[in-house]
Formats: sequence, C-alpha cells, structure tokens
Amino acid sequence: MFIVKAAINTLRDVRHKWNMKDTWREANPTERAFTYRAQMHTNRIQAQLDCIYISAQAEPYTFEWEIKESAILTDHSIASVRYAPKDAPFIGKGRWMLPIHLLNNNELIEKIAACGIDLQSNMTRIRIKQVDRKNENAQMLWETYNKDIKKLAKETAKDNYHKITSCITAIEKDIRETNHNPDII
Repeated sequence: MFIVKAAINTLRDVRHKWNMKDTWREANPTERAFTYRAQMHTNRIQAQLDCIYISAQAEPYTFEWEIKESAILTDHSIASVRYAPKDAPFIGKGRWMLPIHLLNNNELIEKIAACGIDLQSNMTRIRIKQVDRKNENAQMLWETYNKDIKKLAKETAKDNYHKITSCITAIEKDIRETNHNPDII
C-alpha cells in the first residue's frame, strides 16, 4: 500500500512541477475507452484509458482525441490526438494518390485500362502521322490521361465513401454503447 501511495504522490508532484493537465479526461469526462482487451481462459480482461497528461502550454493546440483499432494486428488500441501549434508551418494536402481499396474495384480498373488503350493508340497515331507537336504531343496526351483516371478514381471513391463511412459509424456506435453498458463487465 505504501508503494502505491508513493507512486501516486510522485506522479502528482511531477504533474505540478511540469505544469501538466489530464487533457484526455477534460475532453472526455464520461468516456469509457478501453485500450486493451484479452481473453484469459473464461475471463475477459479490459484496461480502460484513465488519463493522458499534456503540458498546460500545449493543451490549447490539441484536438481530435481518438481511440482506434491499430492497423497492425494487436490486442491494444491506439490513443491519438492531433497537435497543431500556432507557429507550425503549413503543410498542404500533398500529392494525390489512388486510394488502395480502389485497386480491388474491377469496374474502375477496366475503365482505367480502356483509357490506357486509348492513350496508347493516340500516341501511336501521332507518331505515325507525324502530327504537329504544338497541337498534340505525348506529354499532353499523358497529362490528359492522368487527369482522366484521377477523375474516374475520385468519382468511384466518392460513391464508395458513403457506404464505408456509414458502416464504420454504425460499428463505432455499437462499440460505444457496449463500453457504456453497465450490465457488461
């Protein structure tokens, strides 16, 4: 018992000395968020996230607290927060890339392949007919091809996005309801 009290007192002293706050609990006062789950024989073990300490100076720049399942297969969930201080440099969206899940969309792949076949035939045509390069050239055709497949991918992703987010939202709602159910230990 003495060791536990000493640990609690030491943690409290460090928090005060470093001017730290339990920002997780302030942002989520009633949240029951489990970051660890395991099954031991017939017993189910869960560990609840109690607190996350952040300096008082950094706290105003934190937002979007989340606990999500890890992309890596593990029995722990990841607690994350976004941190954006005022003087941080602006970082844009970066370059666009095809969402990985669309690689399994056969309809989209067929459309991209058809665009690629058109591109190839147009490049062959301008090479054989020796078209004026100012009006039409391989770089211009390639740029158009890239814009077209990007547009196709974005349209397909937009169509699929609603279905995916609706499913995720429903699952997250079920998890929250299960975590807050007092009848479930």
